[in-house]
Formats: sequence, structure tokens, C-alpha cells
Amino acid sequence: MLMASYIVRRLLQMVPVLILVSVFVFFILHIAPGNPALMIAGPDASIEVIEEIEAELGLDLPLYEQYLRWAGNVVRGDLGRSLRTRIPVTEELLEYMPNTLALAFVSITISSILGIIIGVISAVRQNTPLDTGIVFVAVSGISAPSFVRALLLMWVFAITFEWFPISGRPAGPLFSLPVLHAMALPALALAIGGMASLARLSRSSFLEVLRQDYVRTARAKGLSERVVQYKHALKNAMLPVITILGFRLGAMFGGSVIVETVFAWPGVGRRIIGAIGTRDFPVIQGAVLMLATVYVLVNLLTDISYAYVDPRIRYD
Repeated sequence: MLMASYIVRRLLQMVPVLILVSVFVFFILHIAPGNPALMIAGPDASIEVIEEIEAELGLDLPLYEQYLRWAGNVVRGDLGRSLRTRIPVTEELLEYMPNTLALAFVSITISSILGIIIGVISAVRQNTPLDTGIVFVAVSGISAPSFVRALLLMWVFAITFEWFPISGRPAGPLFSLPVLHAMALPALALAIGGMASLARLSRSSFLEVLRQDYVRTARAKGLSERVVQYKHALKNAMLPVITILGFRLGAMFGGSVIVETVFAWPGVGRRIIGAIGTRDFPVIQGAVLMLATVYVLVNLLTDISYAYVDPRIRYD
């Protein structure tokens, strides 16, 4: 019951966060230069035609009225229609969202597994050349922007060695081998930054736990070092890592905007870039709101997972 009440409270706390996100995105878009009606009508359209399109789309209303109208529709589950394609925004986003979620899932899987393994190896081999090399690579991975990693991976593995396609997504089920093959480079471009930060955090957290009294007690009982490290210390060292995993998954949705554009991956991020170029307000607003919702839900799941990793944590 305590967990259920905690989840309900957190879900209610999501509401003002999403409202603030919607207000910020809506007003930033509408005060930016450019007229969607002009882009729909074309550069040679008359003023009368442009004004008619503005009236049809409600762009002639005051900004607060436009926002209230849009927010009221969102509450009813209607994100509006794309100004360019006239397709419902919800329908468009549901078409692109699976590709973005799959890319984020594969990326977080790669970064979490490899990051934790590399971090633990670095901690076990502390102050050795291997440890120094891992720390250097981790810092380099964190420092490089996602588009730089994407272009380097494309140049090495797609252009030079031709092991992977340069861009696009083949037809077929989402996790079929051809699709996973095409997803490999964009997923790795997203995963490298998270893998590097997780490796550094896993290393420092594991070293800190190894210095705790209960670990010394376990050693004093005559347990082997492998048992002490991987049975007694590793699980407790993972608590800070879980926090970073939640944030990294949210960051991957932001990084996917660039990576999807570089690799022409048909996800929500690439659709946002296309919508920005055409001033397609409903698509941008709906996509950002949907990604923000996924982000806060991921943070909620991260908090809930603490109780299962560490029984000492209770929510009340």
C-alpha cells in the first residue's frame, strides 16, 4: 500500500511538470520567427490567402487562447494535426516512437552492460595500466558530442570497412536481424557517452564499497576475494549506477534527435528536426510532450527499482 500511494503521488507530481514543459515549448515556438501559414501557402501566396489559413488554424488568436485551445485538446487525447501532412499528430508519433524506443533500449542495454563490466574491471585492477587506459577512454567518450561519435562511427564502420549501412532503416519487424544491423551504429553512437559515464561511476562506487566495514568483515571470515567482490560488494555498488541509468535513458531521448538525423533513422527525434524546418507546431509540441512524459515515467521506474535493489529503502 505504501508503494502504491507513493506511485500515485509521483504520478500526480508529473502533471505540473508536463504543464510547464508544454507552456515553455508552446510559447518558445510561437515567438520564434517564421509563419507556418506562409510556409503552407507558399512564397507567392497573397496576404488574403495567408490570413485565411491563419484563421483556419487559429493562428490569428492571442497566444494564450491558442495555448488553452491546444491544451484542452491534449487533455482529451488530441494532439492536433500536422500543419504540413494534415495527419493526426498522435498517429504520426505512434508510427515513429517505436523506432526511437527501440534505439534507446538497445543503446541503454549496451551502455549499461559494458559500462558496468568495464567499471568493475577497472576497480579490481586499480592503479594498473589497464585501469589508467579505461579511465582515459571513459573521459574521452564523455567529452565527445554525440554527433562527433556518430560521424566517426559512420566513417570507420560504414564508409571505410562497409560493415554497416550508412543510414536508413530496412523494412521488417523492429528487432529482426536486418533492422538490428542497421540500428547498430546509431545505437552505439548513443551508448558510448552513457557507457563511459557508467564505467567511471561503477569504478568509484565499487571502490568505495570495497572499503566498507562489512566487506572487511567478509574478508576476515576467510571468504575468497571473488566472493567478497561479486557477492557482497557488487550489489550495493549498483545503487548510484541505477540513478545514472535513469538519467542516461532520458538523455538518450535528447541525444537521439541528433543521432537519428545523422543516420536518417526514422524516429521521433528526426521527425522533430523535420517539423522545425517546416514550422510544424503541432508535431513539435506533441513530440516534445510525449518524450517528456516518457522521461518522467523512466525516472519514476528508477526510483521504484531502488526498493528492489536495496531492501533498506522504503517509500512512505
